[in-house]
Amino acid sequence: MSIPSNDDRPDAMPSQGMRTAISFLLFLHLFALGVAVLSNPPASGLLQGLRRAPGVRQYLQLLHMDLSYRFHLMLVDDLDMDYFVEADLQTPEGERRQVVLPSPDLQPGTRYRRQERLAWQIANQTLLARRGASPGDGLVPQAIATTLLAENGAISGVIRCRGHLLQAPDQAASLDPAVRDPYAPRFYRTVYEANVLLLEGVVSVVPVRDRGETAPVADETEGAGTP
Repeated sequence: MSIPSNDDRPDAMPSQGMRTAISFLLFLHLFALGVAVLSNPPASGLLQGLRRAPGVRQYLQLLHMDLSYRFHLMLVDDLDMDYFVEADLQTPEGERRQVVLPSPDLQPGTRYRRQERLAWQIANQTLLARRGASPGDGLVPQAIATTLLAENGAISGVIRCRGHLLQAPDQAASLDPAVRDPYAPRFYRTVYEANVLLLEGVVSVVPVRDRGETAPVADETEGAGTP
């Protein structure tokens, strides 16, 4: 009587090639999950770059894991978004530098949230002033401008407070990468802008009064407009 081969047995293992392929696919799956979890802000530039890498980005979209986990309860008003400070500075030698607060890779998370809160405070005071509820408070922009000029050896520049607008549900669920991308330029709005100048040891902050209002959440066809 002949002995049945491994392929004839009901409990036979897959072939070596099949096992290798399955192991490789499991590795790619776990790698993508690790990138999704570890690359949420604040994260290093390397991790954020891996999140947007071709193949990883599309796979995370299929799993609905390509968006941030940093969610909070919201009222969906002008202040329910992430704000940051962006500064374009110039040194006495004419060198131009750009600084963003908080930096995407700032650690630990407590420092990131504190700097994010400073940006939110600028937006809050600006919006209250536009509504006539407050005369506005230039203390936070003055302190930020003074610190940035000193740290970068700059003598002039422009500081802005920018908000990252929310996506509509249909945008987040879109299969079009251009529509689904939450970091597209149309999702950013400048709510405060000021020229800064260092003169005789004193930092002057002169707000630009005609900046546009913060826009509501954009629809899928028009987006949020140009930043």
